[in-house]
This record gives sequence, structure tokens and C-alpha cells, in this order.
Amino acid sequence: MGYGKPWPFLGAKNRKGQGKMEATRSEKQPKDAGADTCAAQTAAPDTAYIYILRCGDGSLYTGWTNDLEKRLQSHQSGRGAKYTKSHRPVTLVYSEAFDTREAAMRREWEIKQLTKAQKEALVHGGGERSGQGHAADTATRKRKEADG
Repeated sequence: MGYGKPWPFLGAKNRKGQGKMEATRSEKQPKDAGADTCAAQTAAPDTAYIYILRCGDGSLYTGWTNDLEKRLQSHQSGRGAKYTKSHRPVTLVYSEAFDTREAAMRREWEIKQLTKAQKEALVHGGGERSGQGHAADTATRKRKEADG
């Protein structure tokens, strides 16, 4: 006597050991019920933000969110990112607003590619607003190393 497969969609047996398990009536949804839920979940928020936090040890943490105040509170209370949980207290030192979360995520990635010195310059107002500055600095550094 086999145990059957552990997941209903892989052909597991029901409690009585007969046939495949099926969703109960309360679990089944009408065909059109999922359409509204899906549309609401994929709708883009009005504003997305990237932010830089200065941690208690002086390190910088970069992230993105739809609700900057709520996210900052979660970092400060230890419920934010794993990194900031062990590097508290944190303070907000920089943020930018975007129309879409995709744009915010792209900018977050650009900032994460910067060196700490470049991030510090951004925080203090002297940094580039796009990732182009980082690429140019890297290319210049490589040329200088090659020259000698």
C-alpha cells in the first residue's frame, strides 16, 4: 500500500484513500471571481520610492517601497530587512519618488552598483541621478589600471 503523492495536483489520495482530492465547494470560485482579484493585485501603485538608510554601524542600506513611512517604521522596529534588523538604529538619509515600481526597482539596482563613496556623494547631493556615472567611473578606473 503506497502513500500516494503529497500534493493534490500531483494525484494524492483523499482521506479515505480513494481517488484524487478535489477542492470543496467553499474553496471553489466562480469563473469570473478571480478576474477582479487578479486585476487588483497587478494594478500599479501611484508612487514607488527608493531609499537609502544609514545603519547604526555607519553602513548604507538601499531598498524600494510603495509606502516610505511604513517601510521606515518596519526597519526601525526590526521587522524590515534581515540586514537592517542586526544593524539598528537606522535613519533615512536619501529617497527618490517614481511613477512606477519598475522604475524604482531599476533605480535601486543602479544605486546598489555604486561604491560606498559614490552612495555617500549621492546622499550629500553631489552624486549622479542615473547609473551612467558609475559606468564611466568604472571604465576610467580600468583604463588607469591598464596604463600603469
